[in-house]
Amino acid sequence: MSVFPRPWKALLISSVAAAALAGPAAGNALAAQMSIVPGPVAVDEGNSGQKMMEFKVELTGLVDATVPYSADVSTIVGGYPFPSATAGVDYMPVFKRITLSGFGTETVQVPIIGDTDVEPDETVALQLTNGSPGSDGFGKFNLGPSQSGTIKNDDQPAPVQPADPVKPADPVKPADPVKPANPVKPANPGKPANPGKPADPIVVKPADPVVVKPADPGNASAGPSQSSSTSPSSTNITLNVPSGQNGSSPAAAPSSGQSGHHA
Repeated sequence: MSVFPRPWKALLISSVAAAALAGPAAGNALAAQMSIVPGPVAVDEGNSGQKMMEFKVELTGLVDATVPYSADVSTIVGGYPFPSATAGVDYMPVFKRITLSGFGTETVQVPIIGDTDVEPDETVALQLTNGSPGSDGFGKFNLGPSQSGTIKNDDQPAPVQPADPVKPADPVKPADPVKPANPVKPANPGKPANPGKPADPIVVKPADPVVVKPADPGNASAGPSQSSSTSPSSTNITLNVPSGQNGSSPAAAPSSGQSGHHA
């Protein structure tokens, strides 16, 4: 049998001694702590099924190997650091209690749900709560901060099929040139009208002179009684005939009032 203590016992003894010498405050700082190992945690989303995002949990500090250390581990929904992934859609939420002793570790898996949606990368967060025991021989049992992992989008938008090139329009056929109109043929000059035949001169034939034969004087010796009985038809009528006709002057018939007779 070896006279030297086992290594973990030597560490335990030395840690206890250091804590005792440093005092309670330093003992709490050096006490056992369960933590989620920080570091880049990422997984491709996939198009279907599930992939596992893994977080590692470990004990550090002054660990009493004879004491089991336990804590609840769960995904964070709606709290700090406010992960962007949606529980039940992008991943399956996790809640479990783990127990570690000595310097053991445990891996916690978070199922990631694959899809074909084109979306940005999203985050999932894991936390530790309700640690026990409250304290051990070295001080208060501590829990480390939460840690995040990334769901990497691996979907690509469908390529945009280029539109068919626009077919150029057929060239516009120039219009036929306008044919000039036929020149207007001048109208035939009008044929002068036949000169009118001059009208025959109007010759007015002078009327034949009216010759009034003086009434028969009758018996001039008849006396006044006879002359008084003379009928009106015996009265002499004087006619005016235009001068210059037949070269004679108008003849004057004696009026009935004359008492004498011309020779």
